[in-house]
Amino acid sequence: MKGTIKGTDLAKAVAAASQFTADKSTVPIFGFICLTMRDGVAHLYATNGESGLETEVPCAVSEPGRVAISGSTLSGMAREVGAADVEFATKAADGGGLTTVARVGGKRSITLPTLPAEEFPNLTDVPEAVALYFSGAALSGAIKATAFAAAKDRNRFQLSNIRLRLSEGEVSLAATDGHRMALSHVPVSRDIPSTGLEVILPTETLRTIRELVTGAAEVTLLAGDTLFAIQAPGLRATGRMIEGKYPAVERVLEEAMSGHNRYEVNVKELAEAARWASLTCDSETRALRLDFKGGTTLVVSARDTSVNGESEQTLDVTTQASAEDISIGINGNYLLEGLAQVQAPTATLVCGGLLKSLAIKAAGAPEYVVMTMRLGG
Repeated sequence: MKGTIKGTDLAKAVAAASQFTADKSTVPIFGFICLTMRDGVAHLYATNGESGLETEVPCAVSEPGRVAISGSTLSGMAREVGAADVEFATKAADGGGLTTVARVGGKRSITLPTLPAEEFPNLTDVPEAVALYFSGAALSGAIKATAFAAAKDRNRFQLSNIRLRLSEGEVSLAATDGHRMALSHVPVSRDIPSTGLEVILPTETLRTIRELVTGAAEVTLLAGDTLFAIQAPGLRATGRMIEGKYPAVERVLEEAMSGHNRYEVNVKELAEAARWASLTCDSETRALRLDFKGGTTLVVSARDTSVNGESEQTLDVTTQASAEDISIGINGNYLLEGLAQVQAPTATLVCGGLLKSLAIKAAGAPEYVVMTMRLGG
């Protein structure tokens, strides 16, 4: 095998594929990336046994071929080459086996650990799948608007991943860590199947493909009984869906949105106030205090009793209906992460009162709910 790939193309493809390698696996080949060169294209494929990704980049192919190269070494090399062309050449090594040498700009070379491609598993097919079609921008945006709310602990199998639901003529993505949740509706580019569908997809796979599909005119998601695939031009990601039952997030959202206190706020001003108050919030709870007064004023404050620090900021709000004076506690990080998804200048805060959830609703943003906290003295 022999061919040349532009360094910037190589770096992007290797960075994506390396997210699916498994260096510490008991199966050594899972730590490798399969590199195939043919017909003016280089295909890079990696799998950890549960999920996999194949992507492609332009390549000046001199000799077609297919080999498996150490993922960690290839990743390290790809980060160092910049925009320079990288020439790969694979041949039989002395004493048997294969060796692959990469040369950069005529001055740098590296010999990469190589295995025969025959040891590499094939890309998984998804039989009897339901097919959904999105624009790349729509799917990418929905992933971004929900993935941040998933649990960070991967051992929380359902909550650390993202639910996809097809129901009543629309597709939605949802994520929750048990303390807050985000739900996005995803526009489709073709008619939706009549069948209902609810599956849990791995967050890390969706995060990896998000930027890769942004510019695609159309992205296909195939959902089978236990497997899924996401396909776009030059890209195919596959994996196993997460087993188990996902929390009833729509019920949480409905309850939160039924709150009778509704305040319209300037998003930029509220984010500034939350960041200001966070300077003196408790380092463990990250608690902020929100005091809504007279339907016209919101005071955002925090106090850290351990260092005797205190801060507050006042901003104007308007009510969409009669609203009572209420005081609630909320995790400042969760509030800021929710506001970061809002592109509109204003948002509506909905709350039923003390110890009731706070919902944030704005045009073009995910529907977002945060559990409130008990206020200190």
